[in-house]
Amino acid sequence: MEIQFDIEFKESAPKYIQIIKSLLQAISKGKLKRGDKIPSINQLSEEYLLSRDTVEKAYKHLIKDGVLISVRGKGYFINRVDIETSVRILLVFNKISNYKKQVYNAFVENLGKNVNVDLHIHHSNANIFRNLIKNSLGEYDYYVIMPHFYEKAEDAIETLKMIPPEKLILLDRDLEL
Repeated sequence: MEIQFDIEFKESAPKYIQIIKSLLQAISKGKLKRGDKIPSINQLSEEYLLSRDTVEKAYKHLIKDGVLISVRGKGYFINRVDIETSVRILLVFNKISNYKKQVYNAFVENLGKNVNVDLHIHHSNANIFRNLIKNSLGEYDYYVIMPHFYEKAEDAIETLKMIPPEKLILLDRDLEL
C-alpha cells in the first residue's frame, strides 16, 4: 500500500512527529489496515530526504504505542488500528454464565468510550490460558482475569506471573502470586 506522508520542512513540528501524525491519519482514514506493510526506515528517509535517525525515532515511538510491529527481515507492519482508544483491556473469564454476562456488561458500561475491552474465555484450561496470555503480552494496558482453574492451577498461577503486577487485576478470587 502506497501512503503519502505529509512532511513540511518549514513547519515547526519535529519531522518525527509529522511522520507519526501522517501514519496515524492514514490509519484513521482507513488507508492502512492491520497487517499492511509500511516503507522501511531507509525507503522513507531516502524518499523524503530525512535522516535515518528521524524516521527510526518515529517508528520506535509507534512500536512503543503498539501501532507498529517490526518483523526481522520482513519490515514494519501496522499492528493496531484502534488508535482512538486510549486504554486497552484484556478481560479473561473461565466460562460464560449469566453472572459473568452481568459482570462484563457492568464493566464495559462503566469504563467509557475511549476504552477497548477484548473478552476471551479460557474454559478453565491452563494451556489455553497460557497461550492467550503469551500471545497478548504487551498488547494491553491492563489484564483483568477471573482465575478459576480446576486442574493445573499451579500452571495458571505461573502464567499470571508473566503479567506485570501493575497491569494485572484479579476478579472474583484472590490468589497468592
